[in-house]
Amino acid sequence: MTKILVDAEIKAEDLPLALSSEFYLTRNNYHGLIDFVLQLDAYVDDLQFTTALRNQLDQIIQAASE
Repeated sequence: MTKILVDAEIKAEDLPLALSSEFYLTRNNYHGLIDFVLQLDAYVDDLQFTTALRNQLDQIIQAASE
């Protein structure tokens, strides 16, 4: 297997749109979305990130249930 290093600039605001258009990350595939977030959390491997993620999700859930 040959590895090719690629340098790319990604705008943070473009990332959610690009990810949401991928089949395995669509809203109908919650497992894919959750798996992606868990992989990101595992990669970052920082309790502050995990806590911030939980807090943000709690806010989203709270707003959706009002």
